[in-house]
Amino acid sequence: MSSFFEYLPALFDHWEPLVGAVVIVVTAFVPSVEKSLAQHPNRRLLWVVLLSSCLFFAGFLAWKEEHDRYIAAVFRQIVPVVTVEGGTTYQILKDDYLLAVASIHDKTTTLKLPSNPYRGQRFEIKDANGAISPSFPIVVNGNGNNIDQKATFDMNQPAQAIAVTYNGIKWLVT
Repeated sequence: MSSFFEYLPALFDHWEPLVGAVVIVVTAFVPSVEKSLAQHPNRRLLWVVLLSSCLFFAGFLAWKEEHDRYIAAVFRQIVPVVTVEGGTTYQILKDDYLLAVASIHDKTTTLKLPSNPYRGQRFEIKDANGAISPSFPIVVNGNGNNIDQKATFDMNQPAQAIAVTYNGIKWLVT
């Protein structure tokens, strides 16, 4: 059900400009059509058909946008890269994929994985600066889900890289 509520704003983002464009075209650029519509006995039905057509087309555009994003991620045409400032806490977003941590040699960086991941969700994390150490690691926090039997995973080798994948029960470091 949450997917439906994520879909509605995307649908509205496409539907609103389409309806606006139709109204502007009908009222401003083709006054004879507007006059004909105003006098037509089934004018309400015509507007409903027109607005429904906009809704259908907006639904297609919202689906296409999400489909293109999925295909790009699956085939890695566009790899979402996020640079995380060292010494901070960063909440990983569901659309993130590759996290490059600009580590600082005297500060710990914490990355919080999503609390409601989906099965197969994966993130790759890299110490981009090579400045981590056992004293100042990159801490990957499972945010309510274990990472290989623990609540957190410490990256403490300079230039270390890991991938974490959610298997439906816990995060696995690969």
